[in-house]
Amino acid sequence: MTRQLTAMGHRVEFVGLFDTQNPAAPVRHYSLSERLKVFWKDSHDHPLAKRIGLLGSRILDGVKVNRRTRAEQKRALDSGSAEAYSDLRRVQVREENWRAMQSYRPKRFSGRLTLFKSSFVNDKIELPADYGWSSAAKSGLDIVSVTGHHLELFDPEDIGTLATALKNSLKRSSRRPS
Repeated sequence: MTRQLTAMGHRVEFVGLFDTQNPAAPVRHYSLSERLKVFWKDSHDHPLAKRIGLLGSRILDGVKVNRRTRAEQKRALDSGSAEAYSDLRRVQVREENWRAMQSYRPKRFSGRLTLFKSSFVNDKIELPADYGWSSAAKSGLDIVSVTGHHLELFDPEDIGTLATALKNSLKRSSRRPS
């Protein structure tokens, strides 16, 4: 969208990406044993009993999310067009966005990008530290670490931190020479 706007002569002063990977970036899915190792290493600062509890919670949460997502996907595929603003419509839009993202290959943007990156380690896939965006930003990439897991960045507990980070990034962006 930013490239289209600049091609039409508009000036785009800020582009923010919210914990999203460049679909052209290389991704490697961890095996189950690798996932356990990544999670275990990431929780190293907790005592053993707490780490075991966190691991159990992570496994249970992962199973719940997986089951819920698969059920939503099945329902979205099996249903016709859903009513606007319904949960089913949200899932159908999410699935279409996912398919579109998988085939999209961003071209290089002449400006600077800001990636708001979850501070939590992804224990499912191995990604480059920049999520693959450095090569897509001619003027550079800023990475801003924010609290919350990927699916929770906009939840009430984390939105304040994200809003503050976005506000600060917008201020920095407006002070940069054009």
